[in-house]
Amino acid sequence: MKKTSFSLDNNFVVASLILVWLMLTAYLRPLLLPDEGRYADVAREMLNGSWFVPTLNGLPFFHKPPLLYWLDILAMKIFGINMLTIRMGSILGAWACATTVFILMRRWYGMRTATLTLIVLATSPLFYLGAQYDNHDMLVASLISIAILLMVRAVEDPVSLSRRHVWAAYAVCALAVLSKGLIGIVIPVMVIAPWLLIMGRWKTLIQLIDYIGIGIFLLICLPWFIAMQLYYPDFFHYFFVYQHVDRFLHTTFNNAQPAWFFFVALPLLTLPWALFAPAAVLQVWRQRTPLQLLSIWWLLFTLIFFSLMRSKLVGYIMPAIVPGVILLALWMTTRSDSLKRWVATFAAVICVVTALWITKITPDSHRVVASMLSSQMAANDRVVFVGDFFYDIPFYAHLEKPILVIEDWHSPDMEIVDNWRQELKHASNFDVQ
Repeated sequence: MKKTSFSLDNNFVVASLILVWLMLTAYLRPLLLPDEGRYADVAREMLNGSWFVPTLNGLPFFHKPPLLYWLDILAMKIFGINMLTIRMGSILGAWACATTVFILMRRWYGMRTATLTLIVLATSPLFYLGAQYDNHDMLVASLISIAILLMVRAVEDPVSLSRRHVWAAYAVCALAVLSKGLIGIVIPVMVIAPWLLIMGRWKTLIQLIDYIGIGIFLLICLPWFIAMQLYYPDFFHYFFVYQHVDRFLHTTFNNAQPAWFFFVALPLLTLPWALFAPAAVLQVWRQRTPLQLLSIWWLLFTLIFFSLMRSKLVGYIMPAIVPGVILLALWMTTRSDSLKRWVATFAAVICVVTALWITKITPDSHRVVASMLSSQMAANDRVVFVGDFFYDIPFYAHLEKPILVIEDWHSPDMEIVDNWRQELKHASNFDVQ
């Protein structure tokens, strides 16, 4: 790996440009349902209530940990509640990931390769659009990628570890766990450990078991989980067993897809860059540099891991974007500048046009209904939903009181379908009154 120094001023300029690019169309689109409506209103409720306990319609909501909500809350607190601030958690995650990729690729391969890698990453439609979507997938994928790259930075010298990068990686893993749960530590471990063993560096792997790092990890992520268990005795079982093990193994959750789903979805969602994937993989077979071997294993493990799940959403595969981009960029460095410019321009156009198209086709009728509600409601009025729950209306209408929902809450079908009824029913178990 070639090393080169980098300028703080240049890094600042690059980071600023990345942030502007990721925010370019983020404020245009109404909330997409169900995810954005759900998570946006959870963050809004926390902003106006407890910053510690996520709530959905006033009830404890433990599908995911709180890091995304905290980032959105800070943005709303500083800049107000709007379509941009509610997506800042995802934007900031993608921004941190892209900046880290640029800085480390510049250290290892020089400015031209780092810039190309950044361009491929930033103009991959899945990455660009994921950064503008308010759910937990982009944030956890970004933190996982940062943690893995920090570990690679820590072990780049075969003689001695960079302890500060090891500790930073442990800290980022803790944030990843606070973002979406155990995959925040499982994926980095399962990527780095086999890679080091393949490289014959088992002693380095043992050295990465760092007690200070473990302490940092526990200090960052453990307090929230312990506090929730103390307040809500069923929290551990619900979060770790039901939302992790059961969601991985069972078919009762939504979005069941065949095993090959992600192997098709990832290339399609990273076009036009994915057209060069076969050539990039062939280059790995010929050269087999440490970073290429890491990237190919990282990519394959992520694809296989999430393919084993019964429930599959497109966002799950986002941790595979960075290794794929690294492989593509390392191959593209040997291509002509004209090819790079044409593909990059085409990719950027796809990103913007797709974002504008999604904005155009996204229904916005609920915002009209919410505007009517907020303008006509008296101080003591309550909103009642009958037989349905519209996640985005409380957010748009800035409702302060929970909505009353009329439904057959004792129906035996409640546990069969993974939808809003089940979410509210499970949330009510943590606050029966």
